[in-house]
Amino acid sequence: MVAGLEQSVTLTFGLLVAAIAAGIVLSRWPRACGWVCSVLLAGALAMSGWIAMTVSQSGAAAVALAGVELHLTRLNVIFIGLVLGLGLLATIYSVRYIEHSLRDETAPKHGALRYYPILMLFLASMVTVISLTDLIAFFIAWSIMSLSALALILHEYHRPEVLAAGIKFAIFTLIGNAAIFVAIMLYGSSTGSYVLEGN
Repeated sequence: MVAGLEQSVTLTFGLLVAAIAAGIVLSRWPRACGWVCSVLLAGALAMSGWIAMTVSQSGAAAVALAGVELHLTRLNVIFIGLVLGLGLLATIYSVRYIEHSLRDETAPKHGALRYYPILMLFLASMVTVISLTDLIAFFIAWSIMSLSALALILHEYHRPEVLAAGIKFAIFTLIGNAAIFVAIMLYGSSTGSYVLEGN
């Protein structure tokens, strides 16, 4: 393994966890919360750029993080960068979105607390999904990502059209997750392993 790669991956995920925590702790100050989350995401994006350069020069690598093996290839590090880059833009946009949302008197309280931690969890779980070859861990990360997406869709659940969209998403997600779970079980029973090969 390339020197420093494991520390860089750990730091990247540490910044994502810090962004989730910042979303909770700073939710009373929505503007500051949005900007702190943005800065932490920018740091994670910068680290993912270094990881991408390292992997492109040295080839695919496996890194253990919290007992789970992450596989980094030239392809998936590009997608990690895209997720974090687009997530950073969405978080910057969210600073104004949340301010507008909080001015809506019909909206439920604690809008920032219901938004920023979930957005950061969504991004962290998406980065994790991209990096996993263990299908059980993949399914857990995928489920967290799906539930986070549902919570983001339902952020303005007091609006009937948003609630209707959330219900549709929940139904389709439940069906999709069930199909993924069945596929994973079939793969495991036919191959004797829940790890994807050929990464």
